[in-house]
Amino acid sequence: SSATDGIVVFSEIYYPGWEATIDGAPVDIARSDYILRAMHVPAGKHTVEMWFTPQSIKITDRIAYGGLVILLVGVIALLVKHGKKVHRTI
Repeated sequence: SSATDGIVVFSEIYYPGWEATIDGAPVDIARSDYILRAMHVPAGKHTVEMWFTPQSIKITDRIAYGGLVILLVGVIALLVKHGKKVHRTI
């Protein structure tokens, strides 16, 4: 809570992949003192949330979901292929 707008500096290392919201609205995180995280916070009482989602995790998620889709398509193709075979005994 603050009576005026300000810059809040967090004593945690800045690294690309950090995201933040103030009262649920996305905000930019800036680099402060070459290594720390900072953000502009307007006057008043607010809730600040920060989380870390590095680009490598996003890429890994896409690869995993893509592999799952390929696996499901393959299983469905095998089921359809084997389902069309008709076995007759004479």
